[in-house]
Amino acid sequence: LFLLCLYTTGLPAQETVPLETILQEAMAHYPLVSQRNLIEESRHFSLAALNRAYLPQLNINGQASYQSEVTSLPFTLPLPGVSIEPLEKDQYKIVADVSQILYDGGNINNQKHIQRASAQVEQGKINVEMQKMRERVRQFYLGVLMMDEQIRQTDLVESDLQAGIKRMDAAVRNGTAFRSQLAQLQAEELKNNQRRNELKSTRIALLKSLTFFTGKTYEERVQVIRPEVITTNPLSFTIQRPELGLFMAQDSLVESQKKLLGSKSLPRLSLFAQGGYGRPGLNMLQNSFEWFYIAGARLNWNLGALYSLRAERKVNTLSRSSIQVQKELYLLNANITVEQYRNDIEKYRLLLKDDVEIISLREEIMKSSKAQLENGVITSSDYLREVNAADQARQMQLLHNLQLLQV
Repeated sequence: LFLLCLYTTGLPAQETVPLETILQEAMAHYPLVSQRNLIEESRHFSLAALNRAYLPQLNINGQASYQSEVTSLPFTLPLPGVSIEPLEKDQYKIVADVSQILYDGGNINNQKHIQRASAQVEQGKINVEMQKMRERVRQFYLGVLMMDEQIRQTDLVESDLQAGIKRMDAAVRNGTAFRSQLAQLQAEELKNNQRRNELKSTRIALLKSLTFFTGKTYEERVQVIRPEVITTNPLSFTIQRPELGLFMAQDSLVESQKKLLGSKSLPRLSLFAQGGYGRPGLNMLQNSFEWFYIAGARLNWNLGALYSLRAERKVNTLSRSSIQVQKELYLLNANITVEQYRNDIEKYRLLLKDDVEIISLREEIMKSSKAQLENGVITSSDYLREVNAADQARQMQLLHNLQLLQV
């Protein structure tokens, strides 16, 4: 007993991994996670660039030109000693222009709303893809769970077959049964071992699939935990899907674009100041290099934007209607799916209730068959039929359990 305790203490403990842990690891490892950060950084820099539009804007322009003719008086002044020197044909100018927006019709602010809404749309698309990934990971996880349960069932069948083989072997030695009956049970045992090996191979493949999603290697000894079955009243189900969040983000983006269309047709008011150096300066009669400046207010109103405003608003309305149609279509299909879920949950609960009774009856029949086989009342074929029937009943219970978990 002491040596056995030392041996069992030295064995490595089996790792258990719940579904939520797998999902968290998959979400942290999935490549789209980095895309979230890129979207957020892009939004941050776009908003920062738009905020800088409120700062004074500085432009520097330079120009050097030569013209074939310059402005001159068509007559000479009748004053002795007074003459006006004509302008030079080569002219130079460098000007610094500073402007400060006072009112832009909400154009910059609406562009900021569009940037935020666009980022929300991109994040919504990622949420949809992440949900699809979660569903795939969940299917692989439940697949591993199903393999574990089926492997346990092969162990139970193995126990039943071993009991039958032991009884039949004794009967053969006593001359009360044919060796072919013993061989039939032994062949079924080998077949059951083949099935166990296939299940183990499938389990390893499913664990490798989980490795691709999580980036972690799972040993063959790892154990998965059965998730809790939903106990909520099926009638209280509500649709909470990332697709609905994406539709809301898309609708918000279209609304922001509509507001931007209106701001484009409004006037813009700004202050400006120009300072420069050139020949000629502001005094066109002064043929020399001079410093000069101009300051004032500037009003810009692009009336041409009004021509296409109606058509652009119509396109915007159609885009919003298209999003609404897609949302209604999605909700229609989702409601149909939810109704199917409700029916399936009720169906599997009833089936599982019957499965318990069926398994109990089948195991009782099989126990009776063991005694009958030992006494030579039934053949090995009859006993195998009852073993397979009990195994089939347990397999159906496993299938119904898995189907309920998948709902």
